[in-house]
Amino acid sequence: MTVALDIKNVTKIYEKPGSSTFGFAKRFVKVVDGVSLAINDSEIYGFLGLNGAGKTTTIKMVLGLIQPTSGAVDIFGKDAREPASRACLGFAPERSSFYDYLTAGEVLETLGGLSGMDQKTIRAKTPELLELVALEGEDRTLVKNFSKGMQQRLGIAQSLLADPALLIFDEPTTGLDPFGRKIFKDLMVRLKGQGKAIFFSSHQLMDVQEICDRVGVIHRGKLVHEGPVAELVREGRTVEKWFIELLGQVDPGAKKPIQLD
Repeated sequence: MTVALDIKNVTKIYEKPGSSTFGFAKRFVKVVDGVSLAINDSEIYGFLGLNGAGKTTTIKMVLGLIQPTSGAVDIFGKDAREPASRACLGFAPERSSFYDYLTAGEVLETLGGLSGMDQKTIRAKTPELLELVALEGEDRTLVKNFSKGMQQRLGIAQSLLADPALLIFDEPTTGLDPFGRKIFKDLMVRLKGQGKAIFFSSHQLMDVQEICDRVGVIHRGKLVHEGPVAELVREGRTVEKWFIELLGQVDPGAKKPIQLD
């Protein structure tokens, strides 16, 4: 078993906008607070939390888009601040957005070229990748003619271009219909079987329950729980019910469902 992603006591602090105006002291906000977690190969890890909990900020630090205020991130033993560490990493954002007047095939050629792949290899892989996300035969279709869900699936396809050993997804099922969500879940299980490590954030807790090996919950920047999914769903309990109960325990002021008469 190999540690694919190792997040070690990572903290991210931002200065609040305008906090030092007119001589007032600067004010800071701690968006991520001492988060530590590790993901192994052949594992699917679900990263859960309310909006604003710190999920995307954590992912951005893994990707090297922003730097931690303190702590460190390693990708297969390499410092995530080093560009070379990301050679084995694939990523799809919450909302995939591509230039309207490129075809799906041209999107893959462009992004693959930016990652250093040769065009012959990209063209050879394009039909297979598009088939994996149910876009077969759409390689010559302009992106502007794709629905939101189709663009999202194209974003998942591009994340697989270089056959990465570690896959990072930020809310990957946003905009996907039930068919698209099933495609994503089936694909994640298939990739796990190939030895890939998968780290994704999601609000679709049933998806997490169905495919994840472990979950971590971040709340107000802190990792408040980490453990196997199998331990959460015993005795008929769902991950969704457990998640709401957990937040009620760690933060009684957390948002609760409206009770209808």
